[in-house]
Amino acid sequence: YAGSPTDAQANNAKLLDAMRAVPAERRSARFYAVIVLLRHPEDPQPLIAEGSWEGVITTEPRGTGGFGYNPVFLDPVHGLTAAEMDTALKNRLSHR
Repeated sequence: YAGSPTDAQANNAKLLDAMRAVPAERRSARFYAVIVLLRHPEDPQPLIAEGSWEGVITTEPRGTGGFGYNPVFLDPVHGLTAAEMDTALKNRLSHR
């Protein structure tokens, strides 16, 4: 997102800067993942699994756990960013 070479901190900083003027009610975010399992190349019935996690983008990074956008992705139900959660809670809520 922030170009190459870059890191998660630079990506988060660019995202927060781009969203600086966005009000709280419009800062919705979603993690989304899909995995497909083919048992063989011509599999007519692949197994498809999807997961999503709804949240909001914070105004500042919070927490030190995880990676990527975790410090700026807030779960509004728990009031924590993904980077502030312990592993058990994050695994229970995660899109993966």
